Amino acid sequence: MRVLITAGGTREPIDEARVIANTSTGRLGARVADAAVAAGHEVLLLHGVQAARPGSARVRCEVFDTGGELARLLERHAPQADAVFHAAAVSDFVPVRASGKIASDQVSSAVLLLPAVIVGALLSRLVHHRLNGKVMRYFVLGFALVSGIAITAQAV
Repeated sequence: MRVLITAGGTREPIDEARVIANTSTGRLGARVADAAVAAGHEVLLLHGVQAARPGSARVRCEVFDTGGELARLLERHAPQADAVFHAAAVSDFVPVRASGKIASDQVSSAVLLLPAVIVGALLSRLVHHRLNGKVMRYFVLGFALVSGIAITAQAV
């Protein structure tokens, strides 16, 4: 079986010197990749720049930095996958990138307001079996970090 796994977090640029990132380690995806290879599957791991790496040299890896880069990798590789394990932490918001570097003396108060664009969730695109208008046929398992509500498993 061809297994596609995502792991780690995205980093979205604010200006030429700064990014907004999350604290995802990528360990879950790296461990799943190792287990899938050990079970005899062909595995491609799409991982964030700072994510943990799998221990097995048999895991093929490709690196992403931003959510847009991950989306393009998924569009390229998901159609060939039999199963997708989506554990990457993808930013829901992308800052409107400033030109140059924002100088701290240009900020008029102690608060820096960053305009951002809400982007569509990659997981929902995978769950609905659509990438670039193509209907996909594969098994999808994904995760979402939530806070303050009870969570139950749900089949889609």
